[in-house]
Amino acid sequence: MPEKMSLIKILVPIDFVEETILALIESKVFHNISRPGKGLHAERARRNMVVIEESLSKIDQYIKIFGGKVLKKETDEINPKPDSVSLFFDEIMEKSKIIDEEFEEILNLYREYETKISELDVLTKYLSYFQDLDIDLRNLFSGENIRIKIVAVSVDKADQFKKELDKRLSEYLFINRSSEDLKEVIGLIIYTSDKETVLNDMIRSFRIRVVEIPEKYERNLSRAYKDLYSELVKMREFLDNIRENARERYEKIKTLFQETYSGLHLLRDFMKIMSHSIFTDENVLIEGFIPSRSKDKVVKKILSATRDMAIIQVRDVGRLDKLEEEPPTYFNMSRWMRPFKMIPDLYGPPSYNEVIPIYIVSITFPIIFGLMFPDLGHGIALLIAGLFMYKYFKDKNVGISDLGLLITYLGISSSVTGFLAGEFFGPATPVARFLEGFYEDLHIHPPLSLPIYKSGAGVVEALYLFILLSVRMAMITLLISSFLGFLNSLINREYDYMFALSLPRTMIFVSLFIPAFFSNDINEVGFFYSYISLGQLLTVLGTPIVAETPMIFEIVKWILNISLLWILIGESVVDIFRHGLREGLSKLSSGFMELFDTVIMAIGNSISYLRIMGIALAHIAVVISFYVPVISLLYSPGILEQIYAWSIYSIGNLLAMTLEAVIAFAHTLRLHLYEMFSKFYRGTGRIYEPFIPITYHIETL
Repeated sequence: MPEKMSLIKILVPIDFVEETILALIESKVFHNISRPGKGLHAERARRNMVVIEESLSKIDQYIKIFGGKVLKKETDEINPKPDSVSLFFDEIMEKSKIIDEEFEEILNLYREYETKISELDVLTKYLSYFQDLDIDLRNLFSGENIRIKIVAVSVDKADQFKKELDKRLSEYLFINRSSEDLKEVIGLIIYTSDKETVLNDMIRSFRIRVVEIPEKYERNLSRAYKDLYSELVKMREFLDNIRENARERYEKIKTLFQETYSGLHLLRDFMKIMSHSIFTDENVLIEGFIPSRSKDKVVKKILSATRDMAIIQVRDVGRLDKLEEEPPTYFNMSRWMRPFKMIPDLYGPPSYNEVIPIYIVSITFPIIFGLMFPDLGHGIALLIAGLFMYKYFKDKNVGISDLGLLITYLGISSSVTGFLAGEFFGPATPVARFLEGFYEDLHIHPPLSLPIYKSGAGVVEALYLFILLSVRMAMITLLISSFLGFLNSLINREYDYMFALSLPRTMIFVSLFIPAFFSNDINEVGFFYSYISLGQLLTVLGTPIVAETPMIFEIVKWILNISLLWILIGESVVDIFRHGLREGLSKLSSGFMELFDTVIMAIGNSISYLRIMGIALAHIAVVISFYVPVISLLYSPGILEQIYAWSIYSIGNLLAMTLEAVIAFAHTLRLHLYEMFSKFYRGTGRIYEPFIPITYHIETL
């Protein structure tokens, strides 16, 4: 569950508002309430925020010009702490003006040349396809009888456009060059001048770009290209000089620049809190959320800052308390767990009053992925790639770094399942053969192998094992998900929903969970499922499957029957107690729809997990597709044959690893987002974003 939050309300004399807000920022735990503030001071703070944002936006552009890298450092105190925020605001704005005087002219020049380079770059690329056409075409660009146009047609429209040219222009010549990097076909159309209007209509209807060469360039395409290219090189050199000039100017005022940048961020946080506060002539009310465990520290800090002039009310927010706005969701997790946060975040941040799925996902996601992608070699390759992404982007891009750590975990999982499958880049490598010998010495088959490329190798038994593994993984995750849904209903005191749907659905998955682990023999497991489902219908019809069954069969059968009946009449029973018999009976139709939906959901979700077996089989099929054709050459005495065979085998492995890793990840993600999260996770919460004192350092690259 998310950490317990408290709503804090602070009433202070208006003379102490600056000290209070600065103390809240220094507490590093205060999350602002989203309701807009009231009063002239709150309105002024909103106007100041606009000015601050504009200044920050400009400075960010200056940093981009000289290639600066912004480094953030979290601090315990605001340093330097302003004695008067009003004076500090004026001081920072004056410093911002000094920075603008140094950089604004450079910024305008940089933008101007960046735009010119962007335009010339595209034009140069277009003309590069006709740089061998050293002919003066001046008369054709504005000819009386014959004219010429250069057009850029998107690849998907090129064939249709050519057909229209054939149809509507009787005499023309179309010289075209394809451009893969631009995803366009660049063409020269030579046509008779009487078709000018027709061609222009076609260009408009197909939304085709006409390449216009500025007047100052020759109409010889080869010379025009050379002139454009030469000018482009000069412009880029000039742009580099602008960057260098900006870098030199930054070094001159580096201290002022960094102080201003840090000050603007502090002022933005200050004004944001102020803009959500309620002001009167004499007092100000500040509201927000803090973790309950930090309330004593925050109260002490505010009282110290305001010389005990603040009136503070701290109220712990219960999971079911109805406030004007829901508290933000805050939970602690280690650095190593953070990658798994990305998965539920695709659904949305967790609510304050629901179970956080990150810890469950950290177990189920790697296991399911590993079962779909069982190869020790491929797993090690993923592990290396993940570690590289994590290390390289650790201080550059947190998102990519976390993705790298997730890939690392998935690589470890695939390595484990790959070892159990006895595969190392498929079955043909020396390591794979070593693993095969290792298991033969133990007188067992690799537990997760699917040796469909070997005759008489227990293929059917291996398939049955993967079916059983898929069913068991389905039952484990679906039962956990249903139970968490029941738990969320209980936490939120949604007793009607819990009684009518949440609890019986959980019991249904209990009745489906037990048969999956009743036996390791898939035939016995299948018989168990048949008995509690179709077996009941046959018994009613007078043709029972068997005369006598174990007691556990009967217990599970009745758990399932009672749960299904419960769903059918549960909502009606609740309404009978609350609103009377007539109202309750009217809910039977709704109960029937819920029963139908539950049965379809249980069957569909369970079958969906068979994709684990399907993707694992696809992995073997892909391996076979490049293994079988070269199997006779892999260990042949001829060097050339071995080089050829191992080249094919290596390329095939690379393609298989890339394709299958993406497919296995997508299907694992789907099982979590649809089959699991739909049963308990809402993802409608707000992210906890406290104000924190930060100093900014800017390094030039």
